[in-house]
Amino acid sequence: EVRFLQSIHDVEETAWNKLWATDYPFIQHQFLAALENSGATTLATGWQPYHLSLWQDKQLIAASYTHLHVPTIYPV
Repeated sequence: EVRFLQSIHDVEETAWNKLWATDYPFIQHQFLAALENSGATTLATGWQPYHLSLWQDKQLIAASYTHLHVPTIYPV
């Protein structure tokens, strides 16, 4: 099943992080959560989280971290 997640909080941290065979910080759940929690990635800023995920039997098996760029009338 393919799902688009509008928040990194829609997936468990351990499930997300075990997909990556690296310690590269910018794809880790903690970093993406910090962007959301700080308000840096929101509709108001024009960067809506929209992470692609692939699930099999309720288990996350693949994902891509993405953001939709949404033109905004609000100054950033």
